[in-house]
Amino acid sequence: MKRHPLIAFFGLMFVISWGVWLPLAMMPGPARGGEPSRWVPWLHVIGAYGPCFAALLVTGVGEGVEGLRRLFSRLLIWRVHAGWYAAALLLPAALSLLVTAIHMMFGGDAPDFGSPPIEGMAMPAWLRPYQGWGILAPVFFLQLMTGSSLGEELGWRGFALLRLQQRFSALDASLIIAVVWAVWAQPFFHLQHAPAGSGVTMRDVLFFVMLLVGVVPAQILITWLFNSTGGSLLLVLLYNNSLKVTDMFLAAPNAGQFIPAAAYWLVTLLLVSAVGTRRLTLRPAPEAPGAAPGVQA
Repeated sequence: MKRHPLIAFFGLMFVISWGVWLPLAMMPGPARGGEPSRWVPWLHVIGAYGPCFAALLVTGVGEGVEGLRRLFSRLLIWRVHAGWYAAALLLPAALSLLVTAIHMMFGGDAPDFGSPPIEGMAMPAWLRPYQGWGILAPVFFLQLMTGSSLGEELGWRGFALLRLQQRFSALDASLIIAVVWAVWAQPFFHLQHAPAGSGVTMRDVLFFVMLLVGVVPAQILITWLFNSTGGSLLLVLLYNNSLKVTDMFLAAPNAGQFIPAAAYWLVTLLLVSAVGTRRLTLRPAPEAPGAAPGVQA
C-alpha cells in the first residue's frame, strides 16, 4: 500500500464493491427487489462506498492520521467564488434539459414534467407533508446524508484523481478514471436491467461501450470543477448529489444512452474550447482555513 497506493486503492475498491454487487446479481428475483427486500438498496449504497473505504484504508496505512486529515480537509475547502456553487448545483439540471431538447429536436416526445420521478418513489414519513418543489431542499439534504456521493467522491477525486495528476495531465487522468469507473460500475448497472442470476450478455458489453462514451466527458467536467476550486471535495460532492437529485425532479425523456452522451460531449467540448486544456489543471487551494495541502505520491 505504501509503495503503490493507486494500485492498492483500485484493487481494494473492486474487492469491496464487487464483493457486495456480484452476490446481489446472482440472487433470485424476490431477493433483489420488492417488498421482502428493503435492505437491498442499502447494499447497493454499501457497494458504492467501495472507493471511500479503499481510500481510507490505503491512506490510513500509508500516511497515518496526518494523511487522513489531509484527505478529509478537502471537504472543508468552501471559500470559492459563488459561481462555482452555481455550477455545481445547476449544471446537472442544465444537462438534463439539454438532453430533453436534443431528444425533442430529433422527433422524440417531451417528458411529462408534471409527474416527476420523485412522485413514484417511497419517501420517509417526515417528508410526506412536503409537496411539489417544497420537497427539493429536504430531499437534497437526505440524499447528501444517505446517498453514495460521499462514498464515491472521497475515493475518486480525493484520492485517485490527485495522485493520477502527479503523473498525467488532467485530461489523461480523467480518461483513466472514466475507464476504471465504467468497469467498476458494470455490476451495479447489470443489477438494474438483467434477469436475476444471469451472467454477462452481449447487452452488457454494448451497454459498457455506450456507458464509457458518456462517462469520458462527464469525468472531464468533474475534473474541471475539482481542479478549478483548488481540489474542493465539497463542491464535487454537491455536484454529484445534484446529479442524483436532478434525476428525481426533472422528468428525463426515454432517450437511450446516445443522446445523453452527446449532450455531455457537447458541453465538455465547448468548455475545453473556451478555457483551454491548461485551465483544466489543478489550481492551488484558496488561502483559507479550509485549504488543504498536497498529497504524497
